[in-house]
Amino acid sequence: MALQHCSSNAERSCASGLQGLTIPNDLPNNCNYSDLCSDGDAIKLAAMLKGSGADDPNLLSRTLRSYYNNPVSLLRRFKAISESVGASDERTAKDKFFAEIDDPLNDIYVGLLTDGSNGAYGYSGVEPSRKTKKAACQALAEFIY
Repeated sequence: MALQHCSSNAERSCASGLQGLTIPNDLPNNCNYSDLCSDGDAIKLAAMLKGSGADDPNLLSRTLRSYYNNPVSLLRRFKAISESVGASDERTAKDKFFAEIDDPLNDIYVGLLTDGSNGAYGYSGVEPSRKTKKAACQALAEFIY
């Protein structure tokens, strides 16, 4: 299965980090550029809302307007993904991402990789190899940094 929806930095990451690896055809893969934007946005918006501490009935609207009208915030949306695991550079991000998905206590990631979100794809029983997971973490870190 070929990787899809790779943008400029992601294409380099896909080509360098995942080249030669095979993703099983029955493994659902919905991770794309818009999904990464949504993840980064959700992390940043949640932090902004938590940090507000206000009882403003228009807090959500004001926060959304502030975030989406700020080009700097939008440029940093992907860094929020790495910062959410405590990383601030490419090497640390790669290692932290891998630790997150390889930790036996974090089986939710394996479930999402094998079943899709909420089991939407049905159980495939296919888990990506350790080598594929490492390459995917490296590609994500390269894309972010």
